[in-house]
Amino acid sequence: MKTLKILLPTLLLSSVAFCKSNIRVGDTTKNTPVAVVQRQVDAYNARDINSFSDTYADSVVFYNFPDKYLGRGKEFIKKGYTDLFLHYPKLHCNIVERIIQGNTVIDKENVIVTDTRHIDAVAIYQVENGKIVKVFFLK
Repeated sequence: MKTLKILLPTLLLSSVAFCKSNIRVGDTTKNTPVAVVQRQVDAYNARDINSFSDTYADSVVFYNFPDKYLGRGKEFIKKGYTDLFLHYPKLHCNIVERIIQGNTVIDKENVIVTDTRHIDAVAIYQVENGKIVKVFFLK
């Protein structure tokens, strides 16, 4: 966590931060933190809400960094991301950079929202027991 406190103030945040990675690290069939986050990213780009939400713990919590509460649980995910997937059919993301530290995965992402709108985003995922339990978005 000490490393995160040093890095986070320098990172940019967007509230949209789930994307496809061009960076492949390890076997995504396992429940390592990076494999879980990568499955989440792949399901996001496939607009597969069930596979996407399956990568999260039932009690997952979302924040804008450092502590602005956004929502909790799979119902929050399903409602918000189903709408997002429906309203933005070109939604797609590329992982620009990935940092893995223990059970934490930090992704710097470039999100394509529409043909003319792109967003740079950073998401910090904390993974426990093969599920994402906490997500922080930076701006």
